[in-house]
Amino acid sequence: MDGPTFNYRPRTGPAAAVLVWALAGLAAVSLALDQPTQLPRWLPAVALAALTAWAVFWAPKVTIGQDGLDIRNVLASHQVPWAAITRIDTKWALTLYTDQGKVTAFAAPAPGSLRPLRNSSPGDVKHLPESSFDALGSVRPGDLPGTASGDLAWVVRERWEKVRDTVPTGKASGQRASRRWLTRLLVAWSVLAALTALLALL
Repeated sequence: MDGPTFNYRPRTGPAAAVLVWALAGLAAVSLALDQPTQLPRWLPAVALAALTAWAVFWAPKVTIGQDGLDIRNVLASHQVPWAAITRIDTKWALTLYTDQGKVTAFAAPAPGSLRPLRNSSPGDVKHLPESSFDALGSVRPGDLPGTASGDLAWVVRERWEKVRDTVPTGKASGQRASRRWLTRLLVAWSVLAALTALLALL
């Protein structure tokens, strides 16, 4: 379908990753200066912290493309064609429902309080896509503009509704969502975790 392709990342994720990297680097430098003989023992722990920060804060993203969405979470990546989506929700985070199960976007969490609702006005939701509203005409806090899940859900809902209104969706579409485990990340994390635990015991 028509529309630009772009990546969405949480606003605070990269900043949190850089903070952890800075602290891990500072710890490594401190060890190198104060206890150089201990540095090799703790390097796997420093690397583990840096890798975890990358996987949790930096890497998660949602790529919106012409054929569907590519959702990169902490441990797995999900490919979801537009026509495979049967419902979109934002109760806890942007969540896509398909006949193969649901896919939650780690990069787009819903707000943690009711403050967005108190600060919103009817004008804020007037132009939201039709699927943003429930049967009573209400909108979840996670669908409100200005929230991580809401800004992304607006774009996703608009594109999905165009598909939903023109072709069958879900099982009838013949398209399926797929999941790919991030094997190299899992192996690297497991190796560093095992080395950290082993060296801590020596």
